[in-house]
Amino acid sequence: MVRESTPYEPGQSATLVEALRTQSARSLAALSAQAPFATIPNVTLAVDFCPTLKDGVSRDCPVYLSVKQIRQAPKAAARDIFEQSKGKPLVHYLQAERDELAALAPRFKVFENRCRANGHQCIATQDEPATEAGIPDSTMVYADIAALPPDHAGRILTRRTVIINNILSLTVVLGSSGVVASCSGAA
Repeated sequence: MVRESTPYEPGQSATLVEALRTQSARSLAALSAQAPFATIPNVTLAVDFCPTLKDGVSRDCPVYLSVKQIRQAPKAAARDIFEQSKGKPLVHYLQAERDELAALAPRFKVFENRCRANGHQCIATQDEPATEAGIPDSTMVYADIAALPPDHAGRILTRRTVIINNILSLTVVLGSSGVVASCSGAA
């Protein structure tokens, strides 16, 4: 996958996340029509897509969106500035819909070229959403992703559970190695 990113004003984080949560192409188009926010802190939207998308070859490769509230740039040169920057992740790898890609075209030229190559409009208007030939209707729901209730938030993948899982995994590996060593020593 290839990653490109674009910064928004820090105050736009709630609007951006809500637009992605509700799949509102209109809200995304309005946010994307604004000039990129040039300084840090900011809210950065990262887009992961197949390299063949730039060539207009692959239409069935999914595009994933991630949002991060960046408060500090990486201290050294980084290969992936989005991942290496200090801040709070807000959205992780949300699969984009075709209308959302059209709405993001002002910020990501790869989507603009894709729309143009297929002979479709790039920005969804209020009355008519952008469509692409060969892509099935996206009205089918595959998964319902919701936030955890407040009483469960932060309790599933805590530092303690990660350490316990690592210790259990290491115990299984060392135990298996011991059994193999004792069996080969007895033979």
